[in-house]
Amino acid sequence: MDWQLIVAIIVWSFLVGPIQKWLKEKLNSTLWSWVFTIVIGIGGMWGLTELLRFITGQINRF
Repeated sequence: MDWQLIVAIIVWSFLVGPIQKWLKEKLNSTLWSWVFTIVIGIGGMWGLTELLRFITGQINRF
């Protein structure tokens, strides 16, 4: 595992709680809030990892 993935997991872990609470209130269903949280979680971690890799690549070019 590279450090970008570790940072993305740490950042995303702070965001999952509020997102899941909001989804549970909007959907009135714990099951659907978990499903959406998992889908958004995987996509969010992948997106954050790619963003960090891009930023690191730009910094390393200079």
